[in-house]
Formats: sequence, C-alpha cells, structure tokens
Amino acid sequence: MEYIKGIDVSHWQGAINWEEVAKADVKFVFIKATEGTSYSKLSYFKENAPQALAAGLKVGAYHYAKFATVAEAKAEAAYFLDSISSFALNYPVVLDLEENKKRQIKKR
Repeated sequence: MEYIKGIDVSHWQGAINWEEVAKADVKFVFIKATEGTSYSKLSYFKENAPQALAAGLKVGAYHYAKFATVAEAKAEAAYFLDSISSFALNYPVVLDLEENKKRQIKKR
C-alpha cells in the first residue's frame, strides 16, 4: 500500500514555511478556514492557502462545526463556502465534527 503524507493546520501552528513543508515530502494540507459563523482567525487561511499552493502542495479547507440546529448548520455552510470561494483549491473541502455534545438537530 502506498501512503501519501499530509497535514492539517490551523492558527495554533503559527507561521509555516511552506517550502520546508514541501521539502519534507508532505504532499497535501487541509487548512482550517472557518468555525461557526464568525471566525476571528479567517486571515490565517487567507494567508496560508496561497502560500501552500505556491509551494506545490495540494490544498483543501475545513470548517469546524458548532451548529445545533438545521438553521445554524445552513448558516455555517454558507459562511464557509463564502469564505473560501475566491480560492482555487485543488483538494476537497471538509466538515470537522469534533464537538459531540449529544445535541439533537432540531428542524425549524
């Protein structure tokens, strides 16, 4: 089986030298773009996505979900897609569902 090395990053990783990442045989990265419907660290994605692409990496984006209702889920999805729409990403966009507070999605 062949493995392809990739990483995920968010503002917690700080400044990244994307050329060094590419030299370390990393082939792809998923960068956190948004969280909820107002993410104060959106600039991290906007700065790093173009740099990672320029270094030759495959780049995807992810959204950290916080929704508890269908309406909130739709609002978060719209916010995420609007935030990444100007970038020519070459890997998928994904939903990060780490928080499980055992909430039931309620239809509205």
